[in-house]
Amino acid sequence: MTGNSEKASYLLNEKTLMDRQQVLKYARELSDLYRSEKENKLELEIAHVKMKEYSVSLEEDTKEYTDFAFIASHDLQEPLRKICLLSDRVKDCSKDLDNLGRDYLDRLQKAVIRMQKCLNDLLKFSQVTQKIPDIEPTNLGQIADETLRDMDIMLLNKMSHIEIEKLPTIETDKKHMQLLFKNLISNSLKFHKENLMPIVKISSHPVNDKNLALVFEDNGIGFEEKYLDRIFKPFKRLHRSDEFEGTGMGLAICQEIVTGLGGTITAKSNPSEGATFIITLPIAQNPK
Repeated sequence: MTGNSEKASYLLNEKTLMDRQQVLKYARELSDLYRSEKENKLELEIAHVKMKEYSVSLEEDTKEYTDFAFIASHDLQEPLRKICLLSDRVKDCSKDLDNLGRDYLDRLQKAVIRMQKCLNDLLKFSQVTQKIPDIEPTNLGQIADETLRDMDIMLLNKMSHIEIEKLPTIETDKKHMQLLFKNLISNSLKFHKENLMPIVKISSHPVNDKNLALVFEDNGIGFEEKYLDRIFKPFKRLHRSDEFEGTGMGLAICQEIVTGLGGTITAKSNPSEGATFIITLPIAQNPK
C-alpha cells in the first residue's frame, strides 16, 4: 500500500508540474500576443496620423491647383479678347495686306479662339472641382429633356437622332448632371461617321440596390480601348485639332463630376464600331 501511495503521489506531482508548465506556456503566448497587439495598435495609430497628414496636404495642394486654374483662366481671357479685337482692326485697316499677311492674321485669330476655348474649359473644370455637390432628388429623364432643348441647334446641324429610355430619379446634383449629359452627347456627336446620321442611345439599369448604371451609346468612329485611360485626362486627345474640334477637356470634366458624386465612369469601344460610356452612380448619397 505504501508503494502504491508513493507512486500515486509521484504521478500527481508530475501532472501538477506538467500542468504548471502548460500554464506558463500559455501565459507566455498570451503575453506575446498582447505585446504584438499593442505594437500593431501603435503602428496602426501612426499610420492613421500619417494618412491624415497626407490627406490634409493633398487637399491643400488640390485647392491651390483649382485656385490657380480659376485665376489663370479668368485673368487670361481679357488679353486674349484684346488680341482678337486688335487683329480684326489690323485686317480692316490694312487694305494693302497681301494674301500672306491675311493668312497670318487668320492663323493668329484661330489660335486665340482656340486658347479661349481651352481657358473656358479649364475654368469649367476648376469650378466642378471646387463646387460642393448640391444633392437633391433628381429626375434624370427631365435632365435629359432639358439638355436636348439646350442643344437643339447643335442637334439640328448634325442631323442627329437621340433615343432616351425612361430614366429614374436619384439623389444627385442637377447642374452637374446637366453638364455630364451635355458633354457626353456632344462627344458622341463630335466623333460621328461621315455620311451617317449620328445616333445616341441613353439608358439605365440597376447595378445593385445601391447603384445605378447610366449608359450612353453611339454609332460613331469609336476608338481603341488601349487609349481608355488617356481620354479622361485633361487636354488629352486621340485626334489632331484639325480633324475634330474641341480642347480635350469634355471627358475629363465628366470624370471629375462622376468622381465627385461617388461614382465611376468607363467606356467600351472598337474603331468604327461606336462607343459606349458607362457611368455608375449612387442611387442615394446617404443611404439609411
